Amino acid sequence: MKKIQTSAVGCSIGESIHRVTKREVMAYAAAIGDASDGCFDDIKRDVVAPLPFCVVLEWPVVSGPRALEALGVGEAEQSRAVHVSQDTSLTRPLLSGLEILTTGSVVEVRSTRIGTYVCYLLISQEKSTNEILATSLLGQIFFGVESEGPDIALPTPAPRGESASHATASRAAAKIEVARGFAHTYTECSPIWNPIHTEREAAA
Repeated sequence: MKKIQTSAVGCSIGESIHRVTKREVMAYAAAIGDASDGCFDDIKRDVVAPLPFCVVLEWPVVSGPRALEALGVGEAEQSRAVHVSQDTSLTRPLLSGLEILTTGSVVEVRSTRIGTYVCYLLISQEKSTNEILATSLLGQIFFGVESEGPDIALPTPAPRGESASHATASRAAAKIEVARGFAHTYTECSPIWNPIHTEREAAA
């Protein structure tokens, strides 16, 4: 098993260009149970993507070869990565018809008792204007994968409109019922596939 290099902090993990379509927005909304008119009324107007849709833009960057190269690992280690945190700020809605450029970099690598935590900064911009649409801090834990080097973290943006300490203090818990086939529906209605979502063998 290869070790994740903490020297990856500060490194680019590449970019992805994605043109958002009405079909994929509606499919994604259906997958997560968002039945709002903005997501489905496609007559004479663009549809509005649900907030979590930003991960559709980010996943190709986070899971791409540049990310593995920066971290110094391969597919065996990547198969142990689980998405554990997401802090996203939107500056305006993501609409169908937009062509969006998403770039990423590593901003934190640290050792934990269960593996290595890696955090990425991802910025999505409208390609034609360079206007920033979304900024995310996306965290993964590579279970059972060790890091090499001292823990490193770069300063990152606090949640919009509040300090990080206030955001932590105001967190609440909620119980959400999830149907047995939800993960399979989500996987098929979005271009995001990770076997740990749907395959018990991979999870084990």
